[in-house]
Amino acid sequence: MKYCFVEFQVDDSKRFNALCEVFYEIKKDKDNNSWRNEKNWLIFFDSKALSHFWWPSEEEEVLHNKGMRRGFILCIVHTVSLRRLEKMEKE
Repeated sequence: MKYCFVEFQVDDSKRFNALCEVFYEIKKDKDNNSWRNEKNWLIFFDSKALSHFWWPSEEEEVLHNKGMRRGFILCIVHTVSLRRLEKMEKE
């Protein structure tokens, strides 16, 4: 399996902290090998964040899943400006 990553664009420190909270919740589920239902994750995201997610139709999801079985991985990538994060931490 090849490595995969997702990058995020963060507007401010409040949004960065929210992203960190999601990361720790994902890690907690992974460590416990107990994944919560998709709908239970929505509470961690506001409408601005949710607007960046891909919400496939049933047909798109079927096509995507067929691709996954052939070894393709879809990554939704957002740009992160680490310099901007460093600047926010200094402020």
